[in-house]
Amino acid sequence: MAPSGPGGALTSIHPAERSGNSITWRLPPELGSGHFKTECLPYGLTMTISRCRLNNGLYARLMDDTDDLALVFTLRGRSLNINSYFKQGVEMEAGFNCLCWFPDPETVRQAPKGECLEAVALTIPLDRLACSGLIEPTTHSLWETLKKPRERQDAFCFVKNINSPAMDYALTQILQCRYQGQARRLFLEAKALELFALKLNMLTEAPGQVEGVSGQLMQNILACRDLLLKDPRNPPSIHDLARAAGMSHPRLIKYFKIVFGCSPFELLRQKRLEWSLELVAADDLSLTEIAYAAGYANSSHFSKAFLDYYGIQPSRYRKETAGNPFYSLPSPESAA
Repeated sequence: MAPSGPGGALTSIHPAERSGNSITWRLPPELGSGHFKTECLPYGLTMTISRCRLNNGLYARLMDDTDDLALVFTLRGRSLNINSYFKQGVEMEAGFNCLCWFPDPETVRQAPKGECLEAVALTIPLDRLACSGLIEPTTHSLWETLKKPRERQDAFCFVKNINSPAMDYALTQILQCRYQGQARRLFLEAKALELFALKLNMLTEAPGQVEGVSGQLMQNILACRDLLLKDPRNPPSIHDLARAAGMSHPRLIKYFKIVFGCSPFELLRQKRLEWSLELVAADDLSLTEIAYAAGYANSSHFSKAFLDYYGIQPSRYRKETAGNPFYSLPSPESAA
């Protein structure tokens, strides 16, 4: 990978660490901070976790001559991805995922200055997809979707969907994983298969876009989502959001529920708590400091919201993760 900033000077990212089945690339200081970590898993699967903050923007030329199917899940930030099939680029923004296969080995990825990127990408070679047992090639519609493009040299596969709540929960677990060694590899393998299953189910049961919400209306809803989550400590009012979207606030709430499955401020609450989970486990800040950073008036309000969402008090979660690297949260269903 060879990224550059707006000035165009190329900077190579070299593997900073090889450990067992993983490779970590660290972002050079002139570009920002963070890393990209690839884990090699069974079935020929790979999982790449991206977590970085860009100081000067990113222009990365990615070369991949493998015949791999990719599943990309974006949790934070946005990037523009350009290849010979999308000459104007296709945007991947927070809360979306895509399944894609392109014969073109080169993709140019761009992201603006100051962007925080968090994403998980899964890949599997197409020739191993059928024999892996992950799908049944004679019956599953995904195989037909992939088979037809491969029969034409100029064709490709690209399906974009909004992340489901189950996907977001699995992705949060991946980013918060504290396991090491073989335990980590087994955990990530399980989560990769879970995400693959969720995507297959989504392709079987849902179209690639939200029914009744498309074009400019969808762009307005996504812009409101970004505005809402920009500063969790000082979110805009529902009236400010509605004004930005150019619609009444009841209509905004209606379309938010269609697209995201919840109201604007239910989404804000979820994202605040997902973001705070890492801070609680890290033990660098007091719970009062975390509560304020996440937009809560005090630690009592934060602790109650954390307990309602995760089924455990933040103080206990901090204690459990400090004493047991294998501790995992209860599922949202059991917490409820």
